[in-house]
Amino acid sequence: MNNYPFGSNSPKSFNAYPRGDFDVESGTIKRTKRSRNSSFYPVRMVKSLANRVHYCYKLHPFLVFFASLAFGVTILIVLSLYEHHYRMLRNYGRPDEGFGNSYPYAKLKNLVMVAGHSVYTSSTCGKVDKEDSWFLESYQKNPGQAATFLSHIKEGIESTARDDAALLLFSGGETRKDAGPRSEAQSYWTVAESKGWFGKEESVKWRALTEEHARDSFENLLFSVCRFRELTGTYPENITVVSYDFKEERFANLHRSAIGFPESRFFYTGTPVSSTSKEAALKGEASVRAQFQQDPYGCIGSLKKKKVGRDPFHRSIPYPNGCPEIEGLFRYCGTAPYQVLLGNAILDLYAKCGDVDSAEKAFHSLEKGDVFSWNSVISMYSKRGVGRVSALIDMYSKCNYLTDARKVFDGSMHLDTVSWTLMVAGYVQVGLLEEALKVFESMLKVGHVPDHVAFVTIKNAFVGLGHAKKGYELEGLILTLMSSLIPVS
Repeated sequence: MNNYPFGSNSPKSFNAYPRGDFDVESGTIKRTKRSRNSSFYPVRMVKSLANRVHYCYKLHPFLVFFASLAFGVTILIVLSLYEHHYRMLRNYGRPDEGFGNSYPYAKLKNLVMVAGHSVYTSSTCGKVDKEDSWFLESYQKNPGQAATFLSHIKEGIESTARDDAALLLFSGGETRKDAGPRSEAQSYWTVAESKGWFGKEESVKWRALTEEHARDSFENLLFSVCRFRELTGTYPENITVVSYDFKEERFANLHRSAIGFPESRFFYTGTPVSSTSKEAALKGEASVRAQFQQDPYGCIGSLKKKKVGRDPFHRSIPYPNGCPEIEGLFRYCGTAPYQVLLGNAILDLYAKCGDVDSAEKAFHSLEKGDVFSWNSVISMYSKRGVGRVSALIDMYSKCNYLTDARKVFDGSMHLDTVSWTLMVAGYVQVGLLEEALKVFESMLKVGHVPDHVAFVTIKNAFVGLGHAKKGYELEGLILTLMSSLIPVS
């Protein structure tokens, strides 16, 4: 009888059972796991995936083709969005990159905006005060209506003439189809030129420009701010709006609040509506104002419908390319104010440029500081070699929030001479001289002897507030304390 070996080396060997250890208790085979740390595992995995795709392609070629196409398109979209996001972040961090000092109106600091209300359609410039020379909606067809447009133009020029640092923008797009591709803004500029009003105020003509995309009053303000940024490289320190007097509440409160511009630096010049249309104008304004109260950014309902209707030529709006710091305002549609407000954007831009005076002025003009404004200021001071603790103490003190300044002061484990000096100066600023002296004595006792700059700062703070006697007493105190702290060799 022939014996046939069944070992692994036998030519007759075969796998009667799967390889592995047999578990007597459970009656199962425990497979030996291969380590995935092998350097060949990724290669095998890719090959396996490729084989499966190839197999599926043979069975369903069209399905695999379209699936691959969809996957490729998805990758391209993701990369495109990432590239756009990356570019906007770079623009935000370096808003003036690529422009240098090439902004044509970089020296201008304030904005005067004239809101357009109609398009001039006459082929001649001799009848600018006639209603039939303008394209009027049914509610505008009233005697004296054209004269109100002229008063806006004149007032805008005169307001700009009174401020050598102001840029004048006539705002309004191509809003009327039957008027042709003519903008409200260009109409106003052309009328001013034809009447010779720029000639009377020659200093204004070179800084009188247009913003030709706005479709409603909110866009008049927002787009003009962005246009100002394009032309000057920064945002306006002050804004003056010229329009009808009955629209002041809409502009000065609703629109200004929506973009977050400080109230203390916003001004409004209103001219009266024609007497024949006053009643209807007030009634219509009440309705529009109520709509903006419910929909501050004009995103839904009748406000959105109105904007769509006022874009008959489907013009592409170039903003916010020229004002990347407030890009989100152009897409925001909430009922609450947008989180990153224009006031913060202005502050952040000054801070990034290292303009400390303008940044502090912008910060103090904010109605309420938030995490964004504080971060901008602290970052600015940090870049200038001032620590975060010192920056916080300084800003809280300047805002008269001495309790908050003291909390930061007491909570810091590492106070330097600058922090001590700022805390003393903060108390002096609000007249708490005894507290100032106590902090100063503590400063000396812990070994922080003020340098010349710190000493002069503290002494001048007393003298400047009319406490010269305290200032000289302080000088004597310093000499006494320093003599007791510094050993004589």
